Amino acid sequence: MPSWEYGNFGAYSTVGSHIWFGTGSGRIFHSADYGQNWTAAPTAIGLTSYTVVEGISMRDEMHGIAHSAEYNSPPFQATIVRTFDGGAIWTPMTLADNDYSIFEAKYIPGSPYLLKTSRFSNGDGPFLTSISMDDGENWVEIDEFNTPIMRFEFLSPHDG
Repeated sequence: MPSWEYGNFGAYSTVGSHIWFGTGSGRIFHSADYGQNWTAAPTAIGLTSYTVVEGISMRDEMHGIAHSAEYNSPPFQATIVRTFDGGAIWTPMTLADNDYSIFEAKYIPGSPYLLKTSRFSNGDGPFLTSISMDDGENWVEIDEFNTPIMRFEFLSPHDG
């Protein structure tokens, strides 16, 4: 890793002996052996110096997503990428226009269901919660709040 590149706090995911983490340059590192050896893959995240990988969620050793947002200047737009090969290749996903900034996006354990919290604009809200039942291909807004949900975690398929 170059001296100017850094891992982003909270932008990691683990499955068994595998770990993935994102960097401030938009790359995602992966180890399949508890961190003994690493590979790095570029993503569509990090196209400018103001964009970092902010979160990663893997549902198994092959399928996962990573997200970020561009904060430097309008148009502010969230970026989300996914992998179907364990992180060797990350491809951009198409998001709804209301995804200004993604706070968190995580798989519900043992399923292709994803939960995402985001905000609609650069202001104070509204803050949205959306679900995907097909690995992020389609999203349905399920709630709107006046207070953001910045981070969440699933302890099991039923507890989060």
